[in-house]
Amino acid sequence: MVDTPDLKSVDHHDREGSSPSRPINKFEFDFTMPNNKVTPEFPGLSFTLSKVQEKRLEDWLVEQNTIIVKEQLENGDLNETQKEIQKKSLDMGFPIPVYDLNTGYYSISFTPVAWGNRIYVHNHFTGNSFKLFDKEDFEDQTATSGSIDSEKKEE
Repeated sequence: MVDTPDLKSVDHHDREGSSPSRPINKFEFDFTMPNNKVTPEFPGLSFTLSKVQEKRLEDWLVEQNTIIVKEQLENGDLNETQKEIQKKSLDMGFPIPVYDLNTGYYSISFTPVAWGNRIYVHNHFTGNSFKLFDKEDFEDQTATSGSIDSEKKEE
């Protein structure tokens, strides 16, 4: 069975700068190292997205979700409640696909490397992947601004 997200239960206004059309995409993953013990030798890993990366992720998800929601509405496999949620989310500009809440519909991968993290996102419905950040982005942004959280300046 596919679960339908309950739009009423999501309070988009309790976080700074968010709204139904622009929810916060704050991701923080903590992993403990050997034997699940956090020690000074193995303090754990934490992965986050910069504001620029959050915006790029949001834009890509809206693009991918639009494709998915339109397809889900056309294929006729949704009940009336799901169709109503799909139509409203599409009209709001932030489409939400119907998906299994136990498996999700996209993954973000963080690959630690010497210069930082390679960050990619993959959509399980469309099969598309998107580069949020890789070595050339790191080199471009740090060479231009000295910061990985700044927009690349055009010359």
